[in-house]
Amino acid sequence: AQEVIVLLSPECIYEDCKKKSLDEILSDIYSFKTSMGQLKSDIEYEAIDRSCRVIMCPSSELQIDFMRQYIDAAKLAYEERGGEYILSKSERRSQEFEERLLALERIEFVIGGYFATHTKRVISFESSQVFLSDFLSVFSTFSPADMIFSKVLTMTRNEFIERIKSLYIGEWHRNYRNPYVLDGTQWEATFSYSDGGRPITFYGSNKYPYNFNDICKLMQLKKKEVSEYQ
Repeated sequence: AQEVIVLLSPECIYEDCKKKSLDEILSDIYSFKTSMGQLKSDIEYEAIDRSCRVIMCPSSELQIDFMRQYIDAAKLAYEERGGEYILSKSERRSQEFEERLLALERIEFVIGGYFATHTKRVISFESSQVFLSDFLSVFSTFSPADMIFSKVLTMTRNEFIERIKSLYIGEWHRNYRNPYVLDGTQWEATFSYSDGGRPITFYGSNKYPYNFNDICKLMQLKKKEVSEYQ
């Protein structure tokens, strides 16, 4: 099935919101947030059950990007009308994640499954350089002897951080679980920081965030490597 959606420009949303009351603008913001959440859920569900896939035009990913811009435009109009927007719990969590990226020290990304090998990719930094290390193990734990390679990436630390920001990982749920599959594939992404604060970990079992493939690409996991587990 194919569904065609007409998207307005963020500027149109902004001009429209300027004509509305504060309550009406808030209602629009909540509506955009709900739509964005539903688009993400649809992508995540389709990854589990491809038989329910609906082809969207424009793509669901592009619609999500527009919803973010709509939310920002509506918030701007709200504040210009004298409103004071209060971040939700999920928005505060997302903001905190992005702010802490300045102190990002290490990323550990692990994917594997029952009766399969486990792969771990580690990102670390030294000054402006970015290092990527790859580990392979038949178990879910790793030792230095499991390292396959370590290399310096061509992008700088600042460039890598900007790539992370573009994934909006702070919007992810902390847990993704498919209750209908007991074995299968598990993955984990842990972000550690130099600010003395606690690491942030995201975990999944046979379920993935809507843009999971994007972080796999950033960690230089090839599609074939990821599909072996999924």
